[in-house]
Amino acid sequence: MEQGTVTPIAGILVVATQTSGGSRSSWALTDKDGSYSINNGLTSGTYRVTAEVYDLLLLGETPGYITTTTSGVVVMAGEETPYIDFALSPSAWISGTITASNGQPIFRALVTANSTTGGFSGYEYTNETGFYRITTGLNSSTYTVTAKYQGFTQSKTGVAATAPNETKNVNIQMTAVPAGGEIIGRITDVVNGLGIGSATVQITGPTNVQTKTDPKGYYSYILNSGSYVVSTSVPGFGVNKTSAQVAATGITRIYYPATAASGFIVTPLSGANSGKISGTVTGQSSPVPEFPVAVVPAIFSLAIFLILLGTRRLKRNKNSRA
Repeated sequence: MEQGTVTPIAGILVVATQTSGGSRSSWALTDKDGSYSINNGLTSGTYRVTAEVYDLLLLGETPGYITTTTSGVVVMAGEETPYIDFALSPSAWISGTITASNGQPIFRALVTANSTTGGFSGYEYTNETGFYRITTGLNSSTYTVTAKYQGFTQSKTGVAATAPNETKNVNIQMTAVPAGGEIIGRITDVVNGLGIGSATVQITGPTNVQTKTDPKGYYSYILNSGSYVVSTSVPGFGVNKTSAQVAATGITRIYYPATAASGFIVTPLSGANSGKISGTVTGQSSPVPEFPVAVVPAIFSLAIFLILLGTRRLKRNKNSRA
């Protein structure tokens, strides 16, 4: 990974949170020229404005940077507070592979990195090969890297990372995770194709377990071999149920499209008398070249953000899987 020139950054999430005068919060994504404008729902008061990568990468953000915050931003209703600009520093990267007790890769294990000095952290989920790469939120420091899966936790300490370079082969074998076949799947909204997070997945058979999907709608579980029934429960969506044969090793894939039983309409906050915060975000160009900026329709972006607003602090309160 090489440092690039300073350039405007598209797809950075900028969030304004009221710290005095009320409890308002609003947001915007930066455009291709790095500019943003938060102009809905801001009453008069003082705000904390944060430029960050959402980490979940559901809104079309650009990964590879460290969160930056400006406090004490004064906003007056109906007026603009301009030039709240950010210059983001590139993140260090940490990557490796997570495996079970027999060495088989673990899919969708949650891997977190927390600096020993505090204040910097990032996370990522493993892919089907057990590989992960944390590319956001890490400054030059020493980290504790922790893998969480099926209620088991295992860590590796003393991991040195230097921005903007990658620390590779930070591998963890989760010796407490038993060997077995792995059921993996994803629950998506059939209307827009987006993953549904926090859906309940009930697995019944030789081993009876319950788990939940991660924020992108994925789930996985390592089980004893045998015949299973897998069912899902998603509030507001139809119920899916299917049979699955799990071998002693290997992967069984089950992917559900969920059909909405009832819809909802997202109503934006009124901007008629709102204050406005604007500025630009710049940083090193293309810190993570293999992740191009996605273009997400505005209504999908708004719906996703409102649904996931309660998980915005996931990077700080990284809960293990159920």
